[in-house]
Amino acid sequence: MLLLNGMRDGWREIVAHPIRSLLTMFGLICGVASLIAMIGMVHGMLAGWRASLYEMGGLEKIGSEWARPPEYQKHLAGISPGRTVRDVRAVFRNVPGVTHISPEFAIDEYGGTEARRKGRSSPDNLVYGVVPDVLAINRYDIEHGRFITALDSDRGRCVAVIGTQVVQDLFSPTENPLGQTIEVKGKPFKVIGIFKECVFMQGGRNVVASKNRVVCLPLATALLRFNGSSPRLTWLNFRAGDIDRLDAIVDAIQNTLVIMHRGVLDFTLETEEERAIAFHRAERSLKTSMGGVSAISLFVGGIVVMNIMLASIKERIREIGVRKALGARRRDIFLQVMAEALTISAVGGVVGVVAGAGLISLLTWLLPGQPPPVLIPSAMVLGFSASLITGIIAGIYPAFTAAFLDPIEALQYD
Repeated sequence: MLLLNGMRDGWREIVAHPIRSLLTMFGLICGVASLIAMIGMVHGMLAGWRASLYEMGGLEKIGSEWARPPEYQKHLAGISPGRTVRDVRAVFRNVPGVTHISPEFAIDEYGGTEARRKGRSSPDNLVYGVVPDVLAINRYDIEHGRFITALDSDRGRCVAVIGTQVVQDLFSPTENPLGQTIEVKGKPFKVIGIFKECVFMQGGRNVVASKNRVVCLPLATALLRFNGSSPRLTWLNFRAGDIDRLDAIVDAIQNTLVIMHRGVLDFTLETEEERAIAFHRAERSLKTSMGGVSAISLFVGGIVVMNIMLASIKERIREIGVRKALGARRRDIFLQVMAEALTISAVGGVVGVVAGAGLISLLTWLLPGQPPPVLIPSAMVLGFSASLITGIIAGIYPAFTAAFLDPIEALQYD
């Protein structure tokens, strides 16, 4: 009953002095709103990063790319055969921790290859020769038809599996692409499969749209038709079976490739681990900085609540003295003042939650090219709880001050 009476009195104070009450709650509102926005931004970044990491192959993916030999090996560069299918066989034999190996040859390493059909064009595609393991490593899914098999590659068949954007560019909505022929640099390929569309929207755009602009050919066919007699690959990707043994697997691949390349270090091995570490560092930095802003806002809000409560008590000293003279105990006065502080902080918390939701919407609109912040229910509960706790802490000193007033001096106060 005392708490209810105190909360009712606190609400009356808010209604009677709306401007003063708003200024009192301003720090709490800012703290709660910034806390909700901070958590929403971090969750948005995490969601975008996880999706991007998954679409790129995940932490299990190990990529091998060409690199210039170090200075002391420049005179030996010519003796290395480079990345070839022989590397695939060697790693498969000597590194049991690797579950999938994907040798890949791109017609144009950075994309930009045009596909054509009956006067229609699909520009800026990644056209490359692959083997079946590319599905597991690069996270492709087949929606229609089938994927390239080892038999297609062994027999040098001119077949292709294409992405959904290539389908939209080259075929009308009423046409069935399967069994149709497309041209890549004047050479015909029969469409045998269509990839499932990859979509992950961030800020109004599909950040994995490039995966819908691929044309996959059998590796042997691509090497024969577009690379002449050279057996060199563009990329060589691996998938580790055990993420806990990633470093050991990378070392084993490194040693195997050094032997296959006759001791020449003309390649690099890359994993997403460094990217993950850098991202988590950025995440911690963001949480620390924005969490600090929220904490400062709540601290300032707590000080303001304390000062306003002390001012309110000073205005009601005679009232408190009368209540004590009529038998009110120190506990009664203490609970009443605490209930008022709790009411102010609760209202501030509610307004802060609403402001936080509005801030997330504003950030989404202002940053269209960035991962959109996410409104998390647990963040709303956390922000509201932080406001309540701040109000309770801020109300302790004024409550003790009111509870220990001498009733005689309070009655004489003018």
